[in-house]
Amino acid sequence: MIKVILMRHGETEWSVLNRIQGIQQVSLTHKGKKQIEKACFDLLSNKNIQVTKIITSPLHRAKESAGICQRILNLPLVELDYFRERSFGELEGKTLQEIRLQYKMSDIEELEDGLFGIESVQSLIDRIDIGLKELKATYSNENLLIITHGSVIKWIFEKYQAKKIGIIPNGGYRCIKIENE
Repeated sequence: MIKVILMRHGETEWSVLNRIQGIQQVSLTHKGKKQIEKACFDLLSNKNIQVTKIITSPLHRAKESAGICQRILNLPLVELDYFRERSFGELEGKTLQEIRLQYKMSDIEELEDGLFGIESVQSLIDRIDIGLKELKATYSNENLLIITHGSVIKWIFEKYQAKKIGIIPNGGYRCIKIENE
């Protein structure tokens, strides 16, 4: 079993504009950096959570967030592609309003079949599963902080906890135990 704290990266320049980021390389805003700092200090003050290692998505906003966490928590950092954001294909860079008008949809998170070049939900879940299996094999009985993205956190909770949590706020985090199979 591993205990995992799933943290969403801080606010980005595109978050402010309601632009779909997907796998695009976007930087944190000043507010985003402060969100991550606050989350780290919250973790440090919680005696029930003792993080041993930081895992990060390779996307810039996650790596930038992970660097802040590493500085504050003074922990080793590992980059794993399994926890990168879902690709939103041709919708990346568009605002939510543009998507609603141009594509006549309200929630791109629920698109499951790969329309518009979007990574399918099944592909995302398969990728996450491989990553979690690798973490369980490599870091069993550790407490890991995974800096990742809204879609990844959403689908981990739906699959492993049978809970719908939606997209958590930037800098937000949730804890989960992943049992060995």
